[in-house]
Amino acid sequence: AFPWSGGGGSLAVFAHDKGGKQQNVPLLSAHKGRIMDFDFSPFNDNLVATGAMDLEPRVWVIPKDGLTETMEESAGVLEGHEKRVGVVKFHPQAENVLLTSSADKTIKFWDLNKTKEMLSFDVGKAMPQAISWSPDGSTMAYSSKDKHIHLFDPRGNKEVAKVKGHHGTKGFRVSWFQKLNLLFSCGANRMAERTWTLRDPRKLDEPLVEEESIDVGAGIIMPFFDEDTSILYLAGKGDGNIRYYEVENKEPYLHFISAFRSSTPAKGMGMLPKYALDTTTCEVTRLLKLESNAVRPIRFCVPRKATNYQKDIYPDTYSFESAITCADWFGGKNADRKTISMNPKENPYATVEFKESTIEKKEKQPETKLPNKVSSPKQLKAQNDQMRERIAKLEKENFKLQQRIKELEGEQKVEEEKPTEE
Repeated sequence: AFPWSGGGGSLAVFAHDKGGKQQNVPLLSAHKGRIMDFDFSPFNDNLVATGAMDLEPRVWVIPKDGLTETMEESAGVLEGHEKRVGVVKFHPQAENVLLTSSADKTIKFWDLNKTKEMLSFDVGKAMPQAISWSPDGSTMAYSSKDKHIHLFDPRGNKEVAKVKGHHGTKGFRVSWFQKLNLLFSCGANRMAERTWTLRDPRKLDEPLVEEESIDVGAGIIMPFFDEDTSILYLAGKGDGNIRYYEVENKEPYLHFISAFRSSTPAKGMGMLPKYALDTTTCEVTRLLKLESNAVRPIRFCVPRKATNYQKDIYPDTYSFESAITCADWFGGKNADRKTISMNPKENPYATVEFKESTIEKKEKQPETKLPNKVSSPKQLKAQNDQMRERIAKLEKENFKLQQRIKELEGEQKVEEEKPTEE
């Protein structure tokens, strides 16, 4: 999926395994402002959240057979932010927990089962640019506009730690390597060099590697980490290069492997879940590169002649099943992510059925439709007659509703006054 470049705020969604030129592209189109961020649920391929300039994050349920026509009505609208929403992020362990961050300087947590705001925090100038979660899902790390890395416990409403991030003027990204329990960030230094830093989240102020240079470039670096093979991919926004490294939990921590090079610049990049890869070709990672007029898959494969499942390069990967429920997480529980086998004979993803959404859809107050401005006395008289008729109709409806409320209140009072049988 990627934001569509037409007017308003629309999101184009495609099946990643269907290529070719697309015509009459169906869109998710309900936002009135440009889409700033979106995120797919890690437990439901048909559930996606969007944040935009129009203040209201939305949740969408893509039909079972995919998007065949433009959808102009979302499954849920999350009301509460007062300015544009720049970050939306699903929780990696708990189902239907969504985080949103806005220019109104707040971070909010939502229960999507009820489309209800559960937690809200004022972060001041520390507005998030990128968010990543700890291995047990209790703490989030985020890079912010105040040039710091923050560790925050949302349910305890406290900042666990804070440290100066990158010193350059560009934005920077942070990623929590969950299986290694390392905190990686990439940004720029004062000389405009793109750099990376590695930290132990338990000793945030003592970096393991501090501002190691990557290159000199104008765009930000987008990090993608494969938890199963411990391979880190660094893609530059605005250029076509993707460097990849092996990461280990001892010095020197990162080992450069190679680089994918292209003259076509990337406008964005995404990474497919591991269980969607082709194990018969020894494919270990697939990135989707957004170009000016195409989405191009970039496959990273281990050079082997074998066409059968290779256990040594496919350890168990993170599952598409949640570890805990939404209510459990807001109630204070933590859990490690579930895993599944990558063996095609054992991987349940191949036979997974369409997951029905449990999102509660709230009715939204309709917008008041005012009559068009007119100038002639005849048109004004016609409008006046129409408005009088509408006011009379609404007064009748209001009277009926008031009478019904009184009846219900009377029935409830009688029920409460009934003697209880012993």
